[in-house]
Amino acid sequence: TELKQANRQFKKMMRQIEKLKIGIYETELDKQQTLMNYLQLQIRHHFFLNCLNNIYSMAQTQLYNEIMQMSMATSSYFRYIFHDSGNFVPLRRELEHIEYYMRIQKMRLDGSFSYTLYTDEGIGEMRILPILLQTFIENSIKHSVSSDTIVKIQLEAEWIYANGDPRGNMQIRITDTGHGFPADVLKDLNTSGMLAPVEGRRIGITNALNRLKLFYREGETAVTFSNLPSGGACVTLLLPAQQAEGGKSV
Repeated sequence: TELKQANRQFKKMMRQIEKLKIGIYETELDKQQTLMNYLQLQIRHHFFLNCLNNIYSMAQTQLYNEIMQMSMATSSYFRYIFHDSGNFVPLRRELEHIEYYMRIQKMRLDGSFSYTLYTDEGIGEMRILPILLQTFIENSIKHSVSSDTIVKIQLEAEWIYANGDPRGNMQIRITDTGHGFPADVLKDLNTSGMLAPVEGRRIGITNALNRLKLFYREGETAVTFSNLPSGGACVTLLLPAQQAEGGKSV
């Protein structure tokens, strides 16, 4: 009787192990697929071709200084994308990448927007998923920037103090002075946390939220979407403060 009971327990344990192995394998596949999705989103042929067309137009008018700036920013932009396809990078590197992205867009859009980046001391060494913040910055440019007025885009990264721990979390807040999120989009984002694709659009934010779910433990992160009283959009990310090297929590 004891042997039969032990045998049943052993078989039950083996089935549980098998389920765990399958679950881990599927999670890793999801991570790899999500990484592929975000890379495909960033390596957009039309963006690269637009950069080349801008450089060509500058050459026609002999804007040599602008050609050098555009070439350097474009080169640095794609170097970051191709090199940092791993899980995490230091926040300072992501912000440097955003700087290059902003320079490219300002030259392409004739300076129709301005931007500022604010960071608390020491927060730049915390690790973050690559291209995560650019997704929300890009959304602000795409849906807020127009020829009518100069839109202001701001990113703030600060420590969140809780329970006596000075570096338990970091909060990253991205705002713009555009028209804000449409009511239906805002409702979908704050209820389901996802947006249904519309003619191939709205994929970037959904992909970013999927990556947060895959690469952080449940309850470690929070993303909220809102509109400012002045009408602009606001995205707030709450992330655990983890060292860029070693992956240990601070």
